[in-house]
Amino acid sequence: MGCQCNRRIASNRKSREDHFDPTTCARSEGKPCDACMKIAAIDAQIAYAQTLLDGLERERQRLLISEANDRHDPFIQHFPPEITSQIFTFAIQDNPQSTTDQSYRTTPLRLGSICKTWREIAFATPGLWTSINLCLQQEDQISANQVELVTQFLRRSGQVPLSVNLKLLHTPEYPETVSNLNALFSVIKAHAPRWRHLDLFLPNRYFPAFTGDLRQAPLLEYLQLIPRDTGDETELKLGEQFELWEILCLKELKISQFDINNFHGQQMNNLTSFEAEFIAIDEICEVLSRAPRLIHCSLWKILHDESFFELPTAPIRHPSLQSLHISATDISSAPNLATLIDLLELPFLQSFVYTSQLGSEPLRANTLLSFFARSRCSITHISLDINQAGTPSISDDDIVQIFDKLPTITHVSLCCSHNMRIVTDTLLQRFAANYSTANDKFLPRLEVLEYKGPKDFTWRGLGGVFQPGRVQDGVNDHKPRLRRLDISMTGYLDIGSEAIDEDNIRLFSGLKNSGIYLHIESMLLGLDWIQVSASLNSASPSVSEDSPSAEEIVDFNM
Repeated sequence: MGCQCNRRIASNRKSREDHFDPTTCARSEGKPCDACMKIAAIDAQIAYAQTLLDGLERERQRLLISEANDRHDPFIQHFPPEITSQIFTFAIQDNPQSTTDQSYRTTPLRLGSICKTWREIAFATPGLWTSINLCLQQEDQISANQVELVTQFLRRSGQVPLSVNLKLLHTPEYPETVSNLNALFSVIKAHAPRWRHLDLFLPNRYFPAFTGDLRQAPLLEYLQLIPRDTGDETELKLGEQFELWEILCLKELKISQFDINNFHGQQMNNLTSFEAEFIAIDEICEVLSRAPRLIHCSLWKILHDESFFELPTAPIRHPSLQSLHISATDISSAPNLATLIDLLELPFLQSFVYTSQLGSEPLRANTLLSFFARSRCSITHISLDINQAGTPSISDDDIVQIFDKLPTITHVSLCCSHNMRIVTDTLLQRFAANYSTANDKFLPRLEVLEYKGPKDFTWRGLGGVFQPGRVQDGVNDHKPRLRRLDISMTGYLDIGSEAIDEDNIRLFSGLKNSGIYLHIESMLLGLDWIQVSASLNSASPSVSEDSPSAEEIVDFNM
């Protein structure tokens, strides 16, 4: 009789017979055929060789990550462990890292995975493990493994001050996940005495679970508390659930929907930066009164007086505030903002930013005029972003009046909606007047002028900002300091009728060649208007003899 496996083998001739088992072959006398016996012998040799190869692979990998690295790694060969440790620290500081997301280029865990020596150095460098950055977006990220990973980070960080950034973007649904989240909070909270930076973005109801009986964070310098909106209107305001008693080193505070009366008096003594949204006027005044070292203050969504604190009867004269940023929204009424501004006197103010969104009621010009007059500050930077529907509350004449009282300004940024007229020839002519009379000096120190809005000026008016004039004695004493002019024109512009004329193309080109940054753009068309105008006028190269040459412009602006 023939071999019983012949038919099966024949049917598989065109394919590899990797799964053929020769031991299943049996002739009539109960023994495998000669071919199957040979295949079985070869299979045994292959299995032995595979075992040997696997062992060689393991040994190769062991040598690669140990002895070979020790002999060829440039860090280990050329630097002592202390220097390598410092290099690792720089690598971590220069790259964003996440405790949960290891997709970033450099993390402590990635450094430790290179080789045994790197791992030993990384695990012995506390500075690599001091940032706990958690962004929990899914249910499976709030796991026991996550708690263990954070525990390892904190253990390896030794006694170095910590930075904790916790964002809970997913609300736990299952009891096991809730338990893991509470365990995670407990692990982090246990190291509160070492917190230097704390950034929390959580649903309101989880703040008590995080803080619990926490009463001190003596090293804390930066605190950001932002509640995540879950759509649950029954959740209490954040300040009603969160208290920190001893944070005497606090320097930066960013809050939203937080009751200021939960902060105690001395907690703001060292505060230098304060940013808040959904904050009432009386709370703002309280912060300014209790933070004598405050330098920067940004306020969004200012609410009416909540009567938590008494409003001062006279303007608050702050001894150090240098930067004030106020943003008016649809919930910030003009009377509220005017009340706040009228309560401020800031003699050391250097930068003022005012943003008015569509739907809000912008401040009146007289409010700003009285504020600057009362403060008598040497302000250098001013930014007015005014977006308003309906009848404008601030005009080009108002802007002239405001700037006329602020001769120390070096940087101006203006932005307005399409129905407003802020930058017109009325304003631009005041710049040109600087060089026609000796006594009329309008923004004499201006270095940067930025504007975004409709084109309500002429090219001659814009060019007049740079035109060299002569005083009566024939000597030019009023050289412009302007080194940057950035114009972004909104709305539709007709290339044919709105192109820059030849004289001003020559003027602007000479200014750019002299090193002045000069950019004029149509935002709607996405075109550099100087280049577009130059290409349209290239067929007519003649220029008026009365216009200044590029060389005169260069000399004039040096």
